[in-house]
Amino acid sequence: MIESLTYAELGQRLGISPEAARKKAKAARLPSTLGNDGKRRVSVDFCELRHTRRPAGDRPERSKPDLRPDIRAGELDKLREEIARTSVQAAIEASLQERIRGLETFLEEMRADRDAWRAQAQRSWWRRLVG
Repeated sequence: MIESLTYAELGQRLGISPEAARKKAKAARLPSTLGNDGKRRVSVDFCELRHTRRPAGDRPERSKPDLRPDIRAGELDKLREEIARTSVQAAIEASLQERIRGLETFLEEMRADRDAWRAQAQRSWWRRLVG
């Protein structure tokens, strides 16, 4: 028999929270409509819906965060040192990039000067005198 239930009612029938019921309905792709009361209603056939609640001992334990401040402070100091080293390296890299750009410009000027002198040297001696 198909029943139209809200997520809270479905959760109560299955013994789970309304949010878990919503996720279960979405995963099972159950059809839903918006009721007159503004609540979402899900069409459920309990003969076809399979739900087995796991025993409490069967659930995996959630790991608790490591709250030892001495370790966190040590890690924080290491990260701060690494940030300082990285920023120094970034500044060095930026200055080297600027120097490379300046040297490339200088090299282009020298090549142009060399080509001009080569062109003048290849002219015959009387063209150099006469112009």
